Amino acid sequence: MRYRYTTSVLIGDYVRAAGGFVFCLVPVFFSTVTWLTWLLAALALLFAIFGAKTAIRHGTTYDVDDERLATEGPIRRIVRWAELGRLKVAYYATRRDKNKGWMEATVGGPGGQVRVDSGLEGFHDIVTRAARAAVANKIELSTATRANLRAMDIYVAGLELEPQAGGASGV
Repeated sequence: MRYRYTTSVLIGDYVRAAGGFVFCLVPVFFSTVTWLTWLLAALALLFAIFGAKTAIRHGTTYDVDDERLATEGPIRRIVRWAELGRLKVAYYATRRDKNKGWMEATVGGPGGQVRVDSGLEGFHDIVTRAARAAVANKIELSTATRANLRAMDIYVAGLELEPQAGGASGV
């Protein structure tokens, strides 16, 4: 399967990047206070970097099959399921009541790591395959990762619900 971030998912990031860039850069041309000019220019640069990262995500495709997860685009990475060494699934709440937010999965191996968030159309498929590979590779998952897998209704035979007693919880 081939997945990518759609424009509708990323439009908010593009708007934030452009708005922040303009909002910080325009006053630079009118400020006479040197430290303020440098501060605003630095902030404009951060928004420009955020915009560039958004464009990279937009231009990247994620190929998933029974053997691997591969990214194609400006940055190329391959994580083979048989070599999976790291799986972390995190939830980031945007509200205090934790009803709104997004999930992010980090999948890693010798070929590097790939980070995807729940805005990716194939996020659930990628996380399910990664969870299966984590069980097959006997990777110890953190309590938070296991809880987030359950929250996504991902149940894999052999996946412990609680960490082993006395063992350090992994990532």
